[in-house]
Amino acid sequence: MKIDLSKLRKDSSLGIVICGYSGIGKTTLGKKYTNIAEIGQSLYRNIYEGIDAASIDREARKNIKTGVKRNPEWPGNYVRKINELRKSHDLVLVFTDFELMDAFRRFKIPFLIAIPTKDRKYEFIDNFKKRGQNDDFCKKASENWDEKLDTLVKMNEPKIILKKGEFLEDYLKKISKE
Repeated sequence: MKIDLSKLRKDSSLGIVICGYSGIGKTTLGKKYTNIAEIGQSLYRNIYEGIDAASIDREARKNIKTGVKRNPEWPGNYVRKINELRKSHDLVLVFTDFELMDAFRRFKIPFLIAIPTKDRKYEFIDNFKKRGQNDDFCKKASENWDEKLDTLVKMNEPKIILKKGEFLEDYLKKISKE
């Protein structure tokens, strides 16, 4: 199944990159639509010593604390993979990481930022718990919620602001009908 993204893509022959906040539905979209790629970062950002990390569920990988070190090729290895996916997909969904967004700017890769409104904090923290995030992840997400969203809103890139009850799929379906 595909979703029409022509209004977002405009004249670009390459897929659009959206840096989306945790919990907005990136993984769901990547699984549901053939023209949308969603790429997790942990296998590119980290080296897992003594662990076959690729065989572990991505959400479970977020809870691994020992035997993990930073991949020295990050974020270039991830940016290369994203550019590869842009050639075959209308949309590539990644997470909102400041270092990654700086790399996009350096390499002149246009991107949009998709974030929820600030009043959705407890809804998102609850969703994180339901999808198996550990207490440390949820505590950190809660503590950093306002500051991270404020910083993202102030960035110069175009924004998709997801209102109460709205996820990225809802937004994309809405604009595909306009």
